[in-house]
Formats: sequence, structure tokens, C-alpha cells
Amino acid sequence: MVQKLGSTSLGFVAITSQAGAQTCTPPPAGLVAWWPADGNADDIAGGNDGVAQNGANFVPGQVEGSFSFDGIDDRIEVPDSTLWTFGSDFTIDLWTNFASTCSDPGCIFIGNDEGGGNLNKWFFYATGDGYLSFHINSPSSSGPAIGQGVASFAPTPGTWYHVALTRGGCPVRR
Repeated sequence: MVQKLGSTSLGFVAITSQAGAQTCTPPPAGLVAWWPADGNADDIAGGNDGVAQNGANFVPGQVEGSFSFDGIDDRIEVPDSTLWTFGSDFTIDLWTNFASTCSDPGCIFIGNDEGGGNLNKWFFYATGDGYLSFHINSPSSSGPAIGQGVASFAPTPGTWYHVALTRGGCPVRR
């Protein structure tokens, strides 16, 4: 889920749950994109429909459907949009379940990347050394990385985790 809200801190939440499949709650106000993975990569909030690439498929998840990736090159590709520039406050949250532990450079959950080097990009990921991280950079900023948040995160394979990232108008919160 990607939710665009209005300024400058990053906060992380990692909550473990082993409950069975649940029914989705109604979408919150301000939601700009939501991919429930119920047999397709359609965005039920904003029409930013994705396409499964390189063998990505759909399996039962924590909340109804789920995307399944092989950890090599599978992905859901979504068209570029100004919604992904995150010029104001935002929240990203999702459920994740790893078949194995992450290795460096890490397991990217969601991101937007215009290419290598100092180009616009952001990504939310689990590192190979036990952290949950968010990286964002922009060529219009001073320096390559204008924001990075880190929190401890060592997932157990086969366990569902709810992970979330919030950027707000205060200093970094963890």
C-alpha cells in the first residue's frame, strides 16, 4: 500500500503475526495505490496497474492474495508516475514472508528507480545483515542520498511480517 499524505521524517514498524488469512480493511483516505495481489497486479485505488515480470506469480497470502517472487529477477512492474516522487509525507506498508533469509544487497519490497548513479530513486528493503532500510536520492539535492532510515529486522523464513514506513514532519522516529 502506498499512501501520500503532506513533510520530513522516516519511521519504521515491523510487527510479526502468524494468524491465518484475513479480510482486507477498507482503504484509508488519501490512498493513491493498492495492489492486493488477488490473482493480478491491478491497482484497486489509483489505476496504476502492474504487470508480472520474469515469473512473478500469485499465491495465498496473509490478507487474501500475495505476490510470489523467486529472489532473483521476479517483479511487478508499474508505470512511472509523479505519485512515486514522494514530495510530501507518505506511508508505505505491506505484508512480507521470506522463503529464505536475505543476502546483500538485500530484498527490495518496493521502489522506484530511474537508473544507476545520482538519479531519482527510492527503495524500501531488508538488508542482508539484519536491518530494514529506506533509501531515497535525488540529483537536485546536495549529495547522493537525501534520506535513509534503518531499523533492526531479522525475519524468520516462513513467518508473515507487516512492515511499514512513514515519512512525517518531525525528526526520524523508530
